Amino acid sequence: MNLPVSIGKRGSRWAAFAILIGLIILFCTTIIAPLVSAQLELNDEIETARKQLGRLEIIIERNKDRQAQRAIPIKDDIWGAESPAVISAKVQEQVQSVSAQNNISLISISQTQTRYSDKFLTSGLVIEGHGEMAEFVDLFTALEASRPLLFLDKLKVRQYQPPSGLKSGERLPIAVRFELHAPYRTEAKAR
Repeated sequence: MNLPVSIGKRGSRWAAFAILIGLIILFCTTIIAPLVSAQLELNDEIETARKQLGRLEIIIERNKDRQAQRAIPIKDDIWGAESPAVISAKVQEQVQSVSAQNNISLISISQTQTRYSDKFLTSGLVIEGHGEMAEFVDLFTALEASRPLLFLDKLKVRQYQPPSGLKSGERLPIAVRFELHAPYRTEAKAR
């Protein structure tokens, strides 16, 4: 049973206006609001990353003077072993220990070729891992302060997306790849 409904011109204009307002509200709640929310979250993550980067830059500035004073290593600053492989193994143990103390997950450690650097041969490792930026700052500070010396090279930092996703309130994790070189001199085997 159909009931005839007569709205009139004025009523139809109000109905069209109400439908238009409804469509605008629907558009805002389904498209605009999530985009604005996502943009605000990204802005917060960027601001956190900028603050962490600022802290890292301050630490780097503090250490520049000390590094300039130690341009040429002294005898106790150079690794001594029978071969570069033995040195790499010792450095790997040290990196794994310091990484564990700083809650850094190491993905891989591999040996790179021996090279000549700053008047010394160096034994090198390529290291990959992920964790928070502050944890990597602590790792790099510990490695920089270690004796015998270790040289950090080819540092690459990028955002890390955990497989389980980023939890609410969790700091932005980073993935890092770098080379670590140990200046060395070979020691003759005792017979």
